[in-house]
Amino acid sequence: MKKKLLGLVAVLGLSVGFLAACGEEEPSGPTREAIALGEVVTFQDWDVVVHGYEIVTEIGEGTIVNIPSSGNVFVVVNVTVSNLDEENERNFMPLTAMPQNGDISARLGYGEESTSNVSLNRRNRDLFGAIIGEGATDIEGIVVFELSAADAENAESLEFRLVRSEIRGEDGSPTAVFTFDLR
Repeated sequence: MKKKLLGLVAVLGLSVGFLAACGEEEPSGPTREAIALGEVVTFQDWDVVVHGYEIVTEIGEGTIVNIPSSGNVFVVVNVTVSNLDEENERNFMPLTAMPQNGDISARLGYGEESTSNVSLNRRNRDLFGAIIGEGATDIEGIVVFELSAADAENAESLEFRLVRSEIRGEDGSPTAVFTFDLR
């Protein structure tokens, strides 16, 4: 009986560990103090400026309108991104489930929680997956997050976080994090 119980505990432990490894990682380790809105931050080959945010119940107009799930809202972060690479067009926040080396991903922190951005399939100025030309080409656009209306309205803090995937701490979690204070 003890062997069966130990075996079951081991299987459950491995399953939980596997599921945790498959999910998106929350950054840990050293982070810079919150960056003010309007401040330019150089993030390797990118200049990034966060202008502000708004909470909306739909994005778009005409026949292409994105609507969040029932009881949810979109938190829309307005951003300007500039590709500083003089020779190559670059993909800002590539469309991938698991960020690869060098990829940038975005998270929205609210209170003790956080969530990943959603894709509008490059409609309505969505920067998720945007290809940006070489040589300091600027693009103004949005990064969109979906969360409950109550969380969006009641959270004491909202933080827009950019994470660079290949820079990791001793525990393997991302440490290259830029946090923009939205509130």
